[in-house]
Amino acid sequence: MAVIAAYALGASFYAPHMPQFRLSKLPQEDAKAAHRWIMVLAAVVGLDLVLVEQGRRLGLSLEGLELVNTVLLLGGGVALWAFAGYLVAPERRPVAAVPEDEDEAAAEPAELVIGPVLLAAARIIARAVALFAPALALMGYFAASRFLFHPLVFSAAAIGVCVLLFSRVHDAVHRLTAPEAGADEAAAPSRAQLIPVLLGLLLICALAPVLALIWGADVTDLSFVWRMISEGFEVGEVTIAPLDFFSFVLVFSVGYLLTRIVQGILARSVLPVTGLDAGGQAAVRAGVGYIGIVLAALVAISATGLDLSNVAIVAGALSVGIGFGLQNVVNNFISGVILLVERPIKVGDWVELSSGMGYVKRINVRSTEIQTFDRSSLIVPNSELISGPVTNWTHSDMQGRVIVPVGVAYGTDPRKVEAILLEIAKANPMLLRRPEPFVLFRRFGADSLDFEVRGVLRDVNWIFRATSDINSEIARRFAEEGVEIPFAQRDLHLKNAGELGQSIGDALRSGNPPARPGGGPERET
Repeated sequence: MAVIAAYALGASFYAPHMPQFRLSKLPQEDAKAAHRWIMVLAAVVGLDLVLVEQGRRLGLSLEGLELVNTVLLLGGGVALWAFAGYLVAPERRPVAAVPEDEDEAAAEPAELVIGPVLLAAARIIARAVALFAPALALMGYFAASRFLFHPLVFSAAAIGVCVLLFSRVHDAVHRLTAPEAGADEAAAPSRAQLIPVLLGLLLICALAPVLALIWGADVTDLSFVWRMISEGFEVGEVTIAPLDFFSFVLVFSVGYLLTRIVQGILARSVLPVTGLDAGGQAAVRAGVGYIGIVLAALVAISATGLDLSNVAIVAGALSVGIGFGLQNVVNNFISGVILLVERPIKVGDWVELSSGMGYVKRINVRSTEIQTFDRSSLIVPNSELISGPVTNWTHSDMQGRVIVPVGVAYGTDPRKVEAILLEIAKANPMLLRRPEPFVLFRRFGADSLDFEVRGVLRDVNWIFRATSDINSEIARRFAEEGVEIPFAQRDLHLKNAGELGQSIGDALRSGNPPARPGGGPERET
């Protein structure tokens, strides 16, 4: 049985005859050698079980048992020392030369699932045991030599089985969740990749009692530890029960998972057929999430039978400090609830704040995420949205007014300009016919006659595009109709221009240039 188990475990790690299934990336010759030394260790352990353990039951003399134990440990020490050489950290192990007909990937350094630091530590421990166990046997310490050698070998086998299971599950999940050919490799990782992590935790919990039994613990010791975990232990006047804590985490996790499932069903199957807008659907999903988390916490507390009296005392003592320290957090949380219930803004709305404008992407517990037109995220505390002024361009409907100002030169017929602008506004497909667009002659400006084209857009999200189209059409039509769009001009009038010109001319004729304002002669031109 020992030889068969060792052969299977060694073949899984080193696969000397099938490199494509090799868990370790040792070169081919090193993999074969490592597998052979594993078989030698298995033979030593198997012979020990037959000769020494059964010899005890058959009543063999202590001298005979010591002789057999010493011979076996000498062979096992040599095998353990040699095998430890293949557990060196990957970056420190030289790459062996590989024949040309072998795969280049097989020439990579040894790289097991566990890290190089643990591999180096395992190598040191294994070689220390390979030296001390046979030495103790030669000195006559029969029990000490066996206690040092055999538990180490069985512990390595148990750890190897756990590492093998973890590696196979990790590889399977990686293959299932790997992006397809041509897909974006930078996409968010799948949640299924948490499965190996959970499996690793379970394997560690299962490995701990097995290692305890290997190193001399009995069932009574394990029962005592389990009773301490399940019933708890007292620290002062407080009873700490780790099992209750794990039960609480388990029940709460199940409740949280069910809440997420319900939210997913609502988002995909129920809410889309209710006629609610995107903001209403987001509010319903968020409300269900809050209620589900609270219920999951209450059920977890009830299921574990936790005594909340001590917690209540501590909470009462800290309530004042927490109130002062977290008042902004509580304020933002209450404001977030108000936003979800009252819905002055909702997901998808175009809002304008003092800090910027953009579309509401998500309303969280503490803050609201707004995506600006620059594609940046503006994180706004919920209390600011409740207490401060907010312009919501799409609160009740998607319609909104557009105003396009334009100026024409003095002397242009205002009625002609109004007719042209009104024709342009009515021809724009984004402006509604009811109410119809109109043109205002606003004022006599400093440089122009100022007009405004006003109309109601079907979708206010297109206000910038509609403004650009109307301006382009105004420029084209004014050019066709000969209407001038003026630009700012200034005329400079000198009251004593004649006298100034006379004085400058006299100065130039006399050869004395006029003085500069800062002193010094002016250069002639």
